[in-house]
Amino acid sequence: MLAYTLFVLFAGGLQALAARVQVTWDVGYLNISRDGLSKWRAIGANGQLPIPPIYISQGDILELTAINHLDKPLSLHAHGLFQRNSTFYDGVGMATECGIPPGAQFTYIIETRDQCGTFWIHAHYGTEGIDGLRTALIIHDQDPQLLDEYDEDVLLTLEDWGHEPYDDHIKMLQTIAEVDMPPNHPTVLINGINANFSQPIRFSPGRRYRLRIVSMSFTYWFKVRLPGHTMQVIEADGISSRPSAVDGLDMCPGQRYSVIITAKESLEFNYALNVTFYNDFIVDIPGLTTLYHHVPIVYHDNAPVKTYPVIEDHEVKWADELAMEPRDKQMLLEPVDHHIVRSVKALPKDLGVPIYAFGNYSYAPVPVLPFHGHAFQVVESGPVHKNSSIPVKRFKGRQPMRRDTITLALGQYVKVRIQADNPGVWFQHCHQEQHNLSGLGFTLIEAPDVMQRTLPGGLQVLAARVKVTWDVGYLNISRDGSTTWRAIGANGQLPIPPVYVTQGDILELTAINHLDKPVSLHAHGLFQRNSAYYDGAGFTTECGIPPGSQFTYIIETRDQSGTYWVHSHYGTEGIDGLRTALVILDQDASLLDEYDEDVLLALEDWGQEPNDNLLERLKTLSLVGMPPNHPSVLINGINANILQPIRFTPGRRYRLRVISMSFTYWFKVRLPGHTMQVIEADGIYSQPSAADGLDLGPGQRYSVIITAQELLEFNYALNVTFYSNFIARMQGLTPRYHQVPIVYRDDAPIKTFPMIEDHEVKWVDELFMEPRDKQILLEPVDQHIVRNVKALTRELGIPSYAFGDYAYDPVPVPPLLTALTTGNMALSPS
Repeated sequence: MLAYTLFVLFAGGLQALAARVQVTWDVGYLNISRDGLSKWRAIGANGQLPIPPIYISQGDILELTAINHLDKPLSLHAHGLFQRNSTFYDGVGMATECGIPPGAQFTYIIETRDQCGTFWIHAHYGTEGIDGLRTALIIHDQDPQLLDEYDEDVLLTLEDWGHEPYDDHIKMLQTIAEVDMPPNHPTVLINGINANFSQPIRFSPGRRYRLRIVSMSFTYWFKVRLPGHTMQVIEADGISSRPSAVDGLDMCPGQRYSVIITAKESLEFNYALNVTFYNDFIVDIPGLTTLYHHVPIVYHDNAPVKTYPVIEDHEVKWADELAMEPRDKQMLLEPVDHHIVRSVKALPKDLGVPIYAFGNYSYAPVPVLPFHGHAFQVVESGPVHKNSSIPVKRFKGRQPMRRDTITLALGQYVKVRIQADNPGVWFQHCHQEQHNLSGLGFTLIEAPDVMQRTLPGGLQVLAARVKVTWDVGYLNISRDGSTTWRAIGANGQLPIPPVYVTQGDILELTAINHLDKPVSLHAHGLFQRNSAYYDGAGFTTECGIPPGSQFTYIIETRDQSGTYWVHSHYGTEGIDGLRTALVILDQDASLLDEYDEDVLLALEDWGQEPNDNLLERLKTLSLVGMPPNHPSVLINGINANILQPIRFTPGRRYRLRVISMSFTYWFKVRLPGHTMQVIEADGIYSQPSAADGLDLGPGQRYSVIITAQELLEFNYALNVTFYSNFIARMQGLTPRYHQVPIVYRDDAPIKTFPMIEDHEVKWVDELFMEPRDKQILLEPVDQHIVRNVKALTRELGIPSYAFGDYAYDPVPVPPLLTALTTGNMALSPS
């Protein structure tokens, strides 16, 4: 573990084993009814609505990848996150990015070292957010003093949910005068389900509950109260505050609060958390525009719900940011260097439907103002007109509360202060969706000269960054149908699905080690140009990922395409299952024109026990005394005796990628009656060369093009021979013969061919092949290196092996680190 840590620290750009939380959203349409009233085409992630909340800890790096399966662009915004020095990840469509095109993907990097609290993530391009693409983001605090203030953490998300896609709603607004609008008002979702069926929150006497309340609304406001209990507000919009006692919360779209509620000591009653759903600027329609819901607070299943007399809003002590103070005691920002005034105007449009503007800029309206890139100090609010009865309210003391979203009430103003310490382009707009889409907003361009100097040169374009996570763990499984033993897989799977990327993509492969020993991953055949530290060779380029830790291998493919595989390269994890194919699809149009379909054939050897056990037995048995415990054959991950057929269509050209993912045995592959045109060996494209068969050692890969017969008269058999020249032949065990059905027609007979000897077969031979890129012979030769392979006899005749006089054994410090720190050429394997 020490060596691993030293290595990571030495390479400045390398990842430490701190948490990098990777979340992928496959964003697509879902025909769903979330409220039980209407079913329509909503937008979700990974086939889900609601989208599960994201929980991370302060200091973590969240990597959120959005894959756009919609028919329109998409962007994601982490509401309340400052994105310090990374405005390009703020996710505002047509402000900080053009949006992720349909069929593309993008990864948002969200750093949390200076923020914690309650946030949310939503789409910020068009109407994808209000149509469902939203969820809570919780960044857990690491401050033990704050953690000591409560016993349990409870999340309450509040959403408005329409009865049709919001684009359709907007079209209706554009053609109907506001006075003629049908009563098509949204319903309420609490924690993702219809508020009429809210799940209870269970309280235990005397325990302290941190209730995180997130208004994930785009149109309406929420009021939240728990009669019989006092709320101690400790956070507003991700800013921790000194505890302040209130009776309730009045929340506009986008706002968040955390309150601590101490449970009663008695089990005598249950209670009701009241949630009121309202909107002051739409004509009230009883039962539609103001809705009342209750979340059961359950102390005892059989206890009655305690009732309280109804009180008016003006009798309630609501949370008020002007009466709060931040926990970090940040002083009032003064003196003020710049004063900016923005007035909200409604500009009449046809049929009385307004658009909105800040000042003279028609760009979006604002009863709700979220401030991107900053939390602002709330200093004052009051009436626009001096003769108004609305009072002027100012913060008290020297430490005004900060937050990132605030209501701008009709006929009133609000004064806020920010410090321009976050270079970027920050969009300030109304979070009421109709207003936002109608034009109310402005853009704050902050320190553009600094931004130009500090933007990273490696800023992502919309090329694919393919993220794959492997939860590496043990599986008790029988893959060949004969023996069950403790194998090693990923994400609870064996075989591990192949990984497909396109040349130019960046593959980010994260291994999370749930084993009881270190693990490493190697992309077999990838050059890892200028990144030897990602080559994954245990005890050479790394010390291995310790149990309980994780690491991300960055695999760039800009100068490689073809057929590869990924396997563990630390101990015996690879031969015990941790292996799969890696296919890098080519972009060369001339190559793609040479075939019609791409078929993968992965060949594996599979033992009868964990290989560590086999190695222990080899130490105690001589070769002549070994039992016939030879591996089975797996083809595309399953027992070769029950293989699935490959279907051929007359005249079509098939690219057959054959991968020997073997660790001990060889494979020979032939398809009698067909000619193989070899076009690739180990990721290197070759001039097409005709061969009758392939002879593959462990790790080798070929691509061949096979043109299907023109007739449906026969089916055929792809012959796979499993053999080893250095183990004595045993009938039915050491050479093994399998056949993959090549099916032209389901009821056609299999054509038979006479047996021929190996020496009669034209096997592929790299000495008779030429590379497609026509690289000429490397000459003159600068250095000659000779390494002889030797077998060194150990106890009981079991050999170990060496290059020359060097028997490679694991070393305490990886040779890569030695080379980097001492500058030695390090030609010795040790």
